[in-house]
Amino acid sequence: MTGLAPQQHWILVMAAGQSRRFGSDKRRAQVPGSDRALLETTLLTLCTVQWPMLIALRPGDDGLWTELKESLSLPLGTAVCYPEDAALGLGHTVSYLAMEALDRGCSHALMALGDMPSITAPTLRVLATTLAAQPSSPRRIVRPRHNGVPGHPIGINAPVLDLMTDLAGERGAGQLLRRYHSDTLWLAVDDPGIGQDVDHPQDLQALPGTRRP
Repeated sequence: MTGLAPQQHWILVMAAGQSRRFGSDKRRAQVPGSDRALLETTLLTLCTVQWPMLIALRPGDDGLWTELKESLSLPLGTAVCYPEDAALGLGHTVSYLAMEALDRGCSHALMALGDMPSITAPTLRVLATTLAAQPSSPRRIVRPRHNGVPGHPIGINAPVLDLMTDLAGERGAGQLLRRYHSDTLWLAVDDPGIGQDVDHPQDLQALPGTRRP
């Protein structure tokens, strides 16, 4: 991990999965109606927030990281990490990102999945603005909801990040988020993209046309 100046606000991107259900590396799969790949398209929209990103990739993904840096104008301070135990499940990646963010003085973070290219820039901006206005303590979670259905990214502050450092295996943050439901601020958004991730090839084909920031 490269050295970084302390930053309060981060976007933590989970893109170290194995794509087993997809059948190939979905991060490099082309998004319909676009000349960009899935992860690249997702990051392009996340860039509109202009918070530095900490992107979790698989060990050995140096080539992918180089491609992303060359194709995108990433916010100043953006960096990559390679969780050694990423293959063991999403929980390991979330825990690793949480620890890295806290080490860099993070007070508020948007937790984003690398396979959600259809979230709109206005949704991301309202999430970031609302999250940044929340206190850094006690626990605070900010979540978007479309037609009553929760989605991503998820905004959290440092106390919640600290709880996420204990996650492991296939257990992501879902159980933790349910436990602290009373600490959650819900934002109603007119954006179905907050619930459209890509697990299978047909999910990619079902995405709406590429949304531009």
